[in-house]
Amino acid sequence: MSLLRLRLLGGLSAVRSVDASPVAIQPRRLAVLALVATAGDRGIARPNVQALLWPDADEEAGRRVLNQAIYALKRDTGADDLFVDARELVLNPAVVEADLWEFEAALTAGDPERAVRAYGGPFLDGFRLPQAGDLERWIDERRSALEHRVAAALERLAMQRREGGDPVGAVVWWRALAGRDPLNGRVTLELMRDLAAAGDRAGAIQQARIYETLVASELEMAPDPAVTAFAESLRRPGKAPPVVREAPPVATEAPAPSVLAPSLAPPVAVPVAPPVEHRAVTVPSTVRIRRRWVLAGLAVLVTGIGIGALLSRRVTGGDASAGRAPLLAVGDVSDYRGGGDSTLARPLADMLATNLARVPSARVLSTARMLELMRQLAPEGTASAGLTAAAARQAGAAQLVDGAVFRLANGNFRLDLRRIDLADGNVITAYTVHGTDVFSLADSATALLARDMGSRPPAGSIADVTTRSIAAYRLYEQGLRAFSGGDNRVARPLFEAALAEDSTFAMAAYYFALSSDTEEGVPRLARAARLAAAAPERERLILKAGVAFRDSDPLALAYADTLTTRYPEEIEGHLYRGLTLLNQGENATALPSLRRVIAMDSLALRGTLARCAACEALEAIIYAYIAMDSAALAVQEARRWTELQPRWRLPWETLFGALATRGRGDEVWEAARMMAAVDPSFDRDPAGPAYRWIPMDEPASAEEALRSILAEGTPRHRMGARWYLTIALREQGRYAEALEIARRYREANPASRNGTPALPVAQALYDLGRFRAAAALFDTSAVRPLPDESPTRYARRRAWAMTLAGGALAAAGDTVGFTARIDSVRVYGARSSLCRDPLLHHHLQGLLLQRRADHEGAVAAFRRAICTTTLGYTRTNYALARSLLALGRAQEAAALLQPALRGGIEASNYYITRAELHELLGETWERLGQRDSAVAHYAVLARVWRGADAALAPRVARVRERLAALGGAARAR
Repeated sequence: MSLLRLRLLGGLSAVRSVDASPVAIQPRRLAVLALVATAGDRGIARPNVQALLWPDADEEAGRRVLNQAIYALKRDTGADDLFVDARELVLNPAVVEADLWEFEAALTAGDPERAVRAYGGPFLDGFRLPQAGDLERWIDERRSALEHRVAAALERLAMQRREGGDPVGAVVWWRALAGRDPLNGRVTLELMRDLAAAGDRAGAIQQARIYETLVASELEMAPDPAVTAFAESLRRPGKAPPVVREAPPVATEAPAPSVLAPSLAPPVAVPVAPPVEHRAVTVPSTVRIRRRWVLAGLAVLVTGIGIGALLSRRVTGGDASAGRAPLLAVGDVSDYRGGGDSTLARPLADMLATNLARVPSARVLSTARMLELMRQLAPEGTASAGLTAAAARQAGAAQLVDGAVFRLANGNFRLDLRRIDLADGNVITAYTVHGTDVFSLADSATALLARDMGSRPPAGSIADVTTRSIAAYRLYEQGLRAFSGGDNRVARPLFEAALAEDSTFAMAAYYFALSSDTEEGVPRLARAARLAAAAPERERLILKAGVAFRDSDPLALAYADTLTTRYPEEIEGHLYRGLTLLNQGENATALPSLRRVIAMDSLALRGTLARCAACEALEAIIYAYIAMDSAALAVQEARRWTELQPRWRLPWETLFGALATRGRGDEVWEAARMMAAVDPSFDRDPAGPAYRWIPMDEPASAEEALRSILAEGTPRHRMGARWYLTIALREQGRYAEALEIARRYREANPASRNGTPALPVAQALYDLGRFRAAAALFDTSAVRPLPDESPTRYARRRAWAMTLAGGALAAAGDTVGFTARIDSVRVYGARSSLCRDPLLHHHLQGLLLQRRADHEGAVAAFRRAICTTTLGYTRTNYALARSLLALGRAQEAAALLQPALRGGIEASNYYITRAELHELLGETWERLGQRDSAVAHYAVLARVWRGADAALAPRVARVRERLAALGGAARAR
């Protein structure tokens, strides 16, 4: 067995073969491995490596740094024989294995399916080195060549399935090819033809609509006439769509019945997937814009790409570990025990899927993933054998295990199983096992299957790593089905009941936390984390990655990386990896993971499903553009999303939020109208008027609408109205009234655990100039850990609270007080993986230097504190702009203040008002001699501060004076 596994397809990384643990290798040294691995057994000359990686070094220096890199690689990997000794650099195949080699070997052997499975994504996707232009060109050329080869393999597979009379199988490969090249009319047409041949007329029409939308937006061209004509033929009622080839009838019983036990009930057929009706599922809109951007009370700051991820490559089952074993799915286990109790078979199926995943080298889809795919294929929830097989194919599975369980006369059980080849529906092997209970059945069946797969059975029993209570398992499995359908109200009590039966059941605890409201879910996640050690490896990694991501734990990326390496068919690993990298500001590196999430979950984008990982990825991508101060691109991508899912609130809500950051009044109103059309509850949501009016500098209009909700709304809506009303009043300079509303908001939340209700009060006190009182209250929001709160989550809250309190003390002139906090903020912030938190101490350092009139030093510190100029802590933008103005660098100040105005009205942006930004921007433009721009900002300020507190009178008078001097007084009316 090799020592090291190198991943070049879909990224660049190295893991140890024995346990898939990541090997920490510096990027330029990783590039050495990539260059040598790509050369294969031909090898690559050392001067060529030097020229690509150290282009500016002379020959001697280049030789020296390459030798140092080779030495370091041997040290880091623990392999002295990493390279074969020769004039040309060649990796030792006895030490290293690489996915690229497996891909090329499969193509050479004429096995396109194995090649596609080995293709985990674009060559070195997301990998970049500074000042290495020749290397980038080499990567692009190699990537393009591999893309052509995998596309040819996909088309070959699709045609093989079609010619074999299997349009459903052909659809899988056409979808993969269309995902790679969605603007290709010929591929789209071939996919539509096989969709129609499989009976999915609606799916074929939907594919045409996606293609037409993308061609119009990307190329600004008319779609391929052949696609349009075929779609029209499908829309005509009564007219049968053209069929590529009539599929042969599928047997209603297994091809090899003699192999099965004689008493096996009628076997579960594996037919061509039935027509899938595209129905919209009504999803209760309980999530406001603020909650979608803030997870567990924390702003999720992301950067990345747009809906162009829809154009990503869809590779069926492709991953870094592919090529070792076929991907296996566990289907239905029918219950023929009699007695009217039919609740045993479903838990048994999940036990099998969980236990088989423990078999060394086995690749098995989790039950949760299968349930999600089945829900996407049939939103109405009607299960069938054909649906199970279609879901397995959609995930890239090559084989399906299903069967039946019986009760014997002596009270024991018999389980009959068969392993089916999904390519042709033939039974590969049949099995019969006996046991005294379902746990022994699962263990015995796993042992037989493991032996057939050339592996050893897992150690211990499935009961050792799940639960010994069949009642707990039944409740857990029922909860998992409800959770996969997005019905948390049903799922939550089922998981809770499972935990009542067995309080140590780790996955029941995890899903109980995920199905809970945010505030309740935090301690429940902590409970699940404590139980994780007892769970099977796959489930443990899913649990650990999920908890670490939600806690912003620095280990989140390590867990996600390990999950994607060991279990690449599970979508959670890719989602957590992408979002964690985005949170850390690793934008380019995150793109392949987010693209893969959308590719794996593409079916969810054709309807309105309650659980939609692709939608989470798309939403994060769109808001990433806002974080990058590219609101125009965010709007563009959000519009495309609304075209793909026009009957769901979330795309319109995302578009609404993106437009609001740009202050585009008419367009915001239109998006709001569409939101209300698809979800009438939007008109009662306080976020609506807040986001309609405040970003357009009309806080008085927002106040009027919010007071109406406060008078007539439900208790929950009144709570939200108070939160937003404090913002609207602060924007108008009415800080005393904001303080009164904030206190009512706090009084209405006496049981809150996380200190959030204190923040509006503390901020209003800060605005009123009561800085010490504000600092004390900011501190109370994170004085001590909450019950069951993870150390990472507490450290994150503490760093933020101390930064806010430190800023208030700085404003009060208490240099000793806020200086003493700098080191503590640095220590606490370093425990968070969010890009904002480890940088917060630089903000306080900047305030200290600014107070000492060291503006050059302050500018450097403040710049280090900025994670994103739009959705970060925008008070840093404001402070940095002040130091830049003190240095006479007004142009740079304007460049920092404008993005802050394009941010949201909550999260980090909550702590400075748009009015203050307008005030400083007016001064900045005036210094730059931009009279019209200065007038525009002063005019907004004069209008919104019309009823401001008396304490603001000198500032209001100065604004009006500047307007008069600049000839813009009329614009303030």
